[in-house]
Amino acid sequence: MLAASILLFANCTSSVTELWPTAINVDRKRGCAEIREVNWAGSMKNDGTYDGDDDFIEIQNTDCNKPIDIADWRIELTGDVKRIYYVPKVGNTTIQPGKFAVIIAKSGGAFRDQGNADYTPVVLEGLSIPERNWSITTRTAENFLMESGINTTEADDAQSRNFPLSGSVDGFTTRSMERTEDQFEEEGGSVSTWHASTPCNETSPSQITTLYGTGCGTGQIGISGRYVHPDYSQRTFATPGEKNTPDYK
Repeated sequence: MLAASILLFANCTSSVTELWPTAINVDRKRGCAEIREVNWAGSMKNDGTYDGDDDFIEIQNTDCNKPIDIADWRIELTGDVKRIYYVPKVGNTTIQPGKFAVIIAKSGGAFRDQGNADYTPVVLEGLSIPERNWSITTRTAENFLMESGINTTEADDAQSRNFPLSGSVDGFTTRSMERTEDQFEEEGGSVSTWHASTPCNETSPSQITTLYGTGCGTGQIGISGRYVHPDYSQRTFATPGEKNTPDYK
């Protein structure tokens, strides 16, 4: 009996040096990679063709102090729908400090890879963000919380409750929901944290009023971000893979 017990314990292979992955021993800290832009509104071609499922999520390595790999990260979507997505191990899923990763729903949509080395989006087939009542949480491959509370539950009145904090689709244009570039680092669930993507010197649909963002130079009028496909750039306003548009003041 004693010999059998010794044999049983001899087969155990645990080690006190094996650490359960945490933010500390994988050199991460919560929130060091932030969701900076969410496109829930789909895309609009220059000819007016609308695709409500052409969505993306942009993540920036804001303060991780080293490159991070988002392969196998969990994107948890809750609200009217509950889904868990895993970032696929395809292409370049490493984000250098200060740079962006863009997770797109469609390889042939407005936010596709156009052969630019500075923009290599990750295609996550099936990614779909509703037009209302959603919340996004991100967890690393080691299963610790990176960011939570990117949501649409805060509003000033009952009529608009549960609609996205920003971004829009109005039948003429679509606009992504961009995180405000300020110094206050507010939580993702605050209405003041977000604004709708607005290109510099944009002309309104009526062609009468010119809408000016802040900090705009003298570039093209009403043209979207540099990585939005040219077939969409006049009516799909977003900045995947680059700094967000200036805030209205």
